[in-house]
Amino acid sequence: MRHIKLVNLYRQMSNLTQPKCATCKLQAKPHSCCNKVACAITLNHARDVWHIDLRHLFVEDNHVPFLIENSGCRVPPHLRPHCTKYTCAISAFGHDADMQWNIDYTKLLKEIETVEWEEFND
Repeated sequence: MRHIKLVNLYRQMSNLTQPKCATCKLQAKPHSCCNKVACAITLNHARDVWHIDLRHLFVEDNHVPFLIENSGCRVPPHLRPHCTKYTCAISAFGHDADMQWNIDYTKLLKEIETVEWEEFND
């Protein structure tokens, strides 16, 4: 049951962070923080934690193997937690300029951490 809850929490987190990435003001263009290293981490995380092989989605000759131009990542949010939780503002400043967004982000992050602790430490 926690497994389903975690997937849903990551979907909610993606719904919160993805618009920030799609309209990033700190970088030159949307999704510019996505890179091959993050995709490799995702590939390994999906395999090691969720036992899911994503190699069929990994496009080697792409600059960012899992990124779909102008629409984001093709990998479900729970399989790429480091990306799902990331925004440039959080990375650079520890918060976003939008106070309500920060509240929602922090609450969701705490829920995710709690469920992950219960799921993976039982």
